[in-house]
Amino acid sequence: MLKRNFDTTGIITDNTYSIHLYGRRMRARLVEKEGGKPHPKSVLGKLLTKHNIDPDASPIPPKIKPVEAVIAAPESKPEKIKAPAIVTATGRVKTAIPNLTDLADKFGSDKGSSKHRYTELYHMLFQPFVTRKINFLEMGLQIGGPEYGNSEDRQTTDCPSIRMWLEYFPKAKIHGLDVSDFSWFKDDRFEFFRCDMDDRNAISNTADTLRQWTSSLMMRLMHHIISKTRSWNLFQA
Repeated sequence: MLKRNFDTTGIITDNTYSIHLYGRRMRARLVEKEGGKPHPKSVLGKLLTKHNIDPDASPIPPKIKPVEAVIAAPESKPEKIKAPAIVTATGRVKTAIPNLTDLADKFGSDKGSSKHRYTELYHMLFQPFVTRKINFLEMGLQIGGPEYGNSEDRQTTDCPSIRMWLEYFPKAKIHGLDVSDFSWFKDDRFEFFRCDMDDRNAISNTADTLRQWTSSLMMRLMHHIISKTRSWNLFQA
């Protein structure tokens, strides 16, 4: 995928609908061997050009050694990850979009490199909306709820993904749904709704409140698998 002028005849055809990339290996190779982005004459580089994707808009930052990481004291807020400045072809300096996987790892979300690596896909999908004033909804705020046999009235301790989204989308309003109580988490751009997502009536009642934001962009992210029937209630007109 990263070799220059590689002949894909017979490999990539008109019947090819997708190409699977091993994200961890590809990301490491791009950083270590390609300067953070594929060569324009490589297969991956040609695909970026074909689909009008600008790799400079979201460069892969160099890997930081664990010994160099600074751990914030419990009472202090984590230091924001500063996106590197990049220079465009016209000489204009702009700030790159923070890498979502790095943010996930920073806040301890299992969506990052420590477990699921969902953020590698989310970053590609969501980066066009980073600077927009959107409404973003996450369903399921912390692992360890009733799906693990625990009480819905469990003591919740953190909202790692919410912290991640608040920093990734600096202008967005973030909304969170969970059967457990996260009302203690306070941020001017965050609103919590306690809702049993296994209860269609509860989903319907919550939807009545959420519909006031459907005129703007609403993203839907589910930490746990939720059936289409139940989640659809949130987005019906």
